[in-house]
Amino acid sequence: MGFDRSLDRIREAVAEAAEHGPVAIAGFSQGAAMALGVPSLHGLVGIVGVCGFLPEVDDLDISSGPPVLLAAGDADDVTPAFLALDAAAALTAAGREATTVTMAGGHEVSECAAHHAREWLDHRCTPRHPVTLPELVLASGSPYRARMLSDAGYKLVIDPPDVDERAADHLLDSLGPGGLAMELARRKAVAVAPRHRGSTVLAGDQVGVVGGGAVAGISTTGPP
Repeated sequence: MGFDRSLDRIREAVAEAAEHGPVAIAGFSQGAAMALGVPSLHGLVGIVGVCGFLPEVDDLDISSGPPVLLAAGDADDVTPAFLALDAAAALTAAGREATTVTMAGGHEVSECAAHHAREWLDHRCTPRHPVTLPELVLASGSPYRARMLSDAGYKLVIDPPDVDERAADHLLDSLGPGGLAMELARRKAVAVAPRHRGSTVLAGDQVGVVGGGAVAGISTTGPP
């Protein structure tokens, strides 16, 4: 009954955490044994057991569950390494993916064990399919904006707009610096959008202000 209650608590914790991304469970010694008894759960991508073993629970079903990493110490006199190897063999026979690592050390979570766990979990939590970012039409001739977006992974179509920025200077008092920058960006997007129907157009601008609010300069070639 205690095992079942613990499983229920793990299910609740995994369900809550899975709302924010992939979840992995790690346990040491008896905690590892508990983790190895966890079945498949939505969002659960892996289980790490350090110095672990299969729990001695009647009718334990190990045929369902995520991939497992079992890390054991070759000098562990509390949970000998062969218990981890036996657990991995049983999981594999049940159709599960199980990996074992035997390291120098005793009954402990060593730096080596943590390293192996981190590498294994990084692989499990990395999306198998790369995220494809949308193509953008950049309504700007700024090489800085283009480089920033390209470095972020976007594919760009560069189409500088023919917009007289100085013609909007008189709007500074009514719109303020932020409002003026937004208005200039809007005008650039509107000028370019008809040439790219159905595409996403990105435009931007910056306004420098000093002292009492005079425009220090509006540039499409300087840093954003």
